[in-house]
Amino acid sequence: MTKPQTTLILPENELAETGEPNDKGCPTLSEIAELLKQGSEHQRWQELDKAEGFYADAVSMARQKLGAKHQVLGYALADLAQLQESKGDEINARHNFVEALHILEPQLGNNHPVTLDIFGRLHHLFRL
Repeated sequence: MTKPQTTLILPENELAETGEPNDKGCPTLSEIAELLKQGSEHQRWQELDKAEGFYADAVSMARQKLGAKHQVLGYALADLAQLQESKGDEINARHNFVEALHILEPQLGNNHPVTLDIFGRLHHLFRL
């Protein structure tokens, strides 16, 4: 049984009331949010290779401009891993889910819905 697709994109505390990135003075968050949005749209259209490119670009930009422990990087990695899982690329999905978990768990806690979702996906992937 495959898990339903969920796109994590940005945490709620990174969004303004309008649903747009709350980047006051930080164009990097807007750029990353746009890459994740494009990835999500292509994933919805089943253009998985294009979607993976957008997600990978978002991960690269977040890592380079925000740092290796930034929460947005964790969400971008989780989105990329979720896509890889749906494509059957279990090895890369595991790697990216583990990295996302190492970033997000200390910040969100181990009972947060996103953390629990990643734990569940990893459990499924390691059972394959």
